[in-house]
Amino acid sequence: MRSFGTVIKRARQARGWTLDFVASRTRSHKGYISGMENGTVNPPSAKLIIRLAKLYGLDERDLLLRAEVEKSPKEIRAELKRRVFGATRGKGKGAARRARLMRRRAAQLLNRASQLIEEAFDLSWGEAG
Repeated sequence: MRSFGTVIKRARQARGWTLDFVASRTRSHKGYISGMENGTVNPPSAKLIIRLAKLYGLDERDLLLRAEVEKSPKEIRAELKRRVFGATRGKGKGAARRARLMRRRAAQLLNRASQLIEEAFDLSWGEAG
């Protein structure tokens, strides 16, 4: 499984974009984008992940899942990777189907979490104004 940082770095390089360009388009900072790509900082918030996915034309759910796996405690990270992105070879027909269902459910949960975050942000923004 490619890491979150590897996926966004390859997407940026494939398009020939600079870190400055991506930072300006996502309302972020060049150093932070670089840190994400190189794995020296944790993946960002769901809002920034969604902005990156839209900018690069990547699947939002896949990018969110990769980020959440990397943010998870190291004690469970390997198991979470296996469960979410699953190595199903040699485990029978049912294993591949279960892995797909688990990925779909995890993506649904992340989408709902993202919606709740956006709603909370919108509510707090409205109260501040």
